[in-house]
Amino acid sequence: MSTRSTENNLSRVVVHNHKGGTGKTMLAVHIAEYLVEQGQEWDLMDADPQHNAVSWLTGHAWSGEAALQLPGEGRRSKMTVTVDPETALSSTRLVVDTPPSEDSLEDLQRSGIELVSDDLLICPVSGRFGIDGAIKVAEEVRVSGCRVVVVLNMTDPDDDYASEEVQAARDLEEVENLGIEVFKMTIPRNDKYLRQAELQGMPVWDIPYARSTHTVGALQALCRWIAEGAPPEANRMGQLTPGLANHQGRGEDLQERLWEQ
Repeated sequence: MSTRSTENNLSRVVVHNHKGGTGKTMLAVHIAEYLVEQGQEWDLMDADPQHNAVSWLTGHAWSGEAALQLPGEGRRSKMTVTVDPETALSSTRLVVDTPPSEDSLEDLQRSGIELVSDDLLICPVSGRFGIDGAIKVAEEVRVSGCRVVVVLNMTDPDDDYASEEVQAARDLEEVENLGIEVFKMTIPRNDKYLRQAELQGMPVWDIPYARSTHTVGALQALCRWIAEGAPPEANRMGQLTPGLANHQGRGEDLQERLWEQ
């Protein structure tokens, strides 16, 4: 993977949905990992009381510190991971993993982390209930002016309802005054490699053989787009998919089938 720095004017990325089981922690961990691999300076705040993100990043070796530097060498070791809002407030650039709660954003605001128009809120959805949660999230943050980007996450290629889920997400973009954007790729489910990555405390693209999967290709496409500042004009299938030819054809076919007009 390239480690060149890219232009990115974002300073905060919040991963949030009111509903559980949408893969928030998985996305937050990989977004943070990718950004620092690109030479950008980012920290991660784990605002979920279960602290799944910090557990993942430490390979389940976290001993309860309020803030820590990740083990290892290179750019990753410069990223501060914290469960403490005061430490997070001192970060210039921050990825936030939130709990599946309707009070999550209010809790962040009370701790001093308030969404503003320059922030990016990534809202993963997986199934109908995730879609419902995305609507509530968009309504909640409308006053802040921050961008809300829905990501179809953990999509099962064998699920007959996958195309309906994509259509439901697309319909959100058409709702007047809702202000939702939809990332134009789905991230297929791959429990085997994602579980291995979590247990070993690393991003899934560092797992042997996982790099050839479309799950990794789609996940990296999302992370690359965010690393470039999430430009709306680049959120198109033709621009997001270069390089996916090396990934499994089944996943590539899924993208074309689901997103075809």
